[in-house]
Amino acid sequence: MKTASLSIVIPTWNEHDNIRTLLQEIVMAVKELGIIYEIIFVDDNSTDGTIEEIEKHTTDLPIEILVKVGKKGKATSIIQGVKSARYPTIATIDADLQYSPLYIPAMVERLDAVADLIVAKRHRRDHGYGLKVFRKEIMDRFSLHPKIWALDAELVKKSTDAG
Repeated sequence: MKTASLSIVIPTWNEHDNIRTLLQEIVMAVKELGIIYEIIFVDDNSTDGTIEEIEKHTTDLPIEILVKVGKKGKATSIIQGVKSARYPTIATIDADLQYSPLYIPAMVERLDAVADLIVAKRHRRDHGYGLKVFRKEIMDRFSLHPKIWALDAELVKKSTDAG
């Protein structure tokens, strides 16, 4: 199935200084894909002006800003963002610029070719899952019990175990 649309979910907490660069790279990445997209920021009640910085770009880009409800943490932010997503293909990326959105086109291509979940590796050899592309439907397949930061690992493990 060729991806025709993409929802990009970005959990944020005090990421004011990264927003402009992040959005520039996202625009370059989706331009390469040539598809319809939306960007969903889920802000965990930042205190540094993150939301105000995002709002500066809402007239030029298809951005939705959600203010976090419920428990703090990245895991629940991602779940909230995915539930709000309009499109069947999801990319989640951390706002801290440890992962480049420029990898998203290659990940979408791989998703279309071989899998329901593609995970980027960090440059360092640790187990971060800050950039993923997956089919929205896989979030419905599993009963997830996320910790504050641990949704990514649980989602990857359950997806891998399910084949």
